[in-house]
Amino acid sequence: MKVGRCSRSRMETAGAAQDASTGPLSLVERFQALVAVAESITSCRDPEELFRRLACQLQCVVRFDRLGLVLLQPERGVTSARVLETSGTGFTTLAEYPVDGNHSGWVIDTQQPLIVPDTAAETRWPLAMAELRGHGIVSFCSLPLTTARRRIGALGFGSRPPLTYTATDIAFLGEVAKLVAVAADNALNFDEAQATQRQLSTERDHLRLLLEVTNAMVANLDLPGLVDAISSSLERAIPHEFTALALHDKSTGELVIHAVAAKSGDGRRYVGKRFTGSAAGDALTARKTLLFGGDAGRFADTAAAMREAGIRTVCAVPLVVGDCGLGTLTVGTVQPEAFTPAAVEMIEEVARQVAMAVANALAFREIAQLTEKLAEERLYLES
Repeated sequence: MKVGRCSRSRMETAGAAQDASTGPLSLVERFQALVAVAESITSCRDPEELFRRLACQLQCVVRFDRLGLVLLQPERGVTSARVLETSGTGFTTLAEYPVDGNHSGWVIDTQQPLIVPDTAAETRWPLAMAELRGHGIVSFCSLPLTTARRRIGALGFGSRPPLTYTATDIAFLGEVAKLVAVAADNALNFDEAQATQRQLSTERDHLRLLLEVTNAMVANLDLPGLVDAISSSLERAIPHEFTALALHDKSTGELVIHAVAAKSGDGRRYVGKRFTGSAAGDALTARKTLLFGGDAGRFADTAAAMREAGIRTVCAVPLVVGDCGLGTLTVGTVQPEAFTPAAVEMIEEVARQVAMAVANALAFREIAQLTEKLAEERLYLES
């Protein structure tokens, strides 16, 4: 093992067979090496940047031809690895591997260093050893990355010339691994905090949208006004160009469009249009959200309307209150396959509120019609 100034030529001219340590190292030299690693990596908050700094700095401290930073993903039971070849091939992200039956998993599970003097003689992990030999790695050493909070993963060093790792070498690499573990934990914590912040922002926007829809329901008893307000609120979370509310006509079994909000063109020309065999009708019948991309041979009425409006994808959500299917809320966009699972879930939540609003509006309309009829009958009787 060599410690001191970075020297690529110094590492590349190593003999064909050597010890990992080229001689006794003073406490001062070890301290200086560890401080240099610490100063370089502990302030890094991005896992990818951490690995780049780590690889650069460790080449000044540890003799290796291949460096691997393995991160544990406990919730999925897999490990992911970033690898650096000092030969100049650059950084590589390896495929994920299950923790069980994996040499890195063994290091993480046992919390013990793994020393492989000869990858050709190691029989416990044949696939992993074959992969290392495929890159010319003869000797290999892996150490656990662990903090007081959690197990982070493992740090691996591979060498093309055969090396002998002494107890002193492993102790020193263990100190390096402790620093790397803390730095990796900090970077992962920062990454997780950022992800949590994004999730909170998404949930905040989600709740804000539902509040706006609720306010729109209170302020708009007429369906066209309600659809305009909903489309405007939904646009901030899910970009789209078309929103249509269709109600089920019990007498004919058809869906009839009652309100449309469109970015371009006059959406009102679709009001009153009746659909049979449509994507929306299928969604209402199945009581299940349907995504439709205008496929030829399916839902001819819907496909024709989509072509006319320039819409590439629609999300049709049934409006159901209790056991009563009232109609559908359909959102369309000019982008193909634009609705993510999260977007579909949000549209479904909006649709549940719209269903209540439609039920209230229909009840209001029925009461108004009954009131008008009673007034007419009263005038008739009085006359």
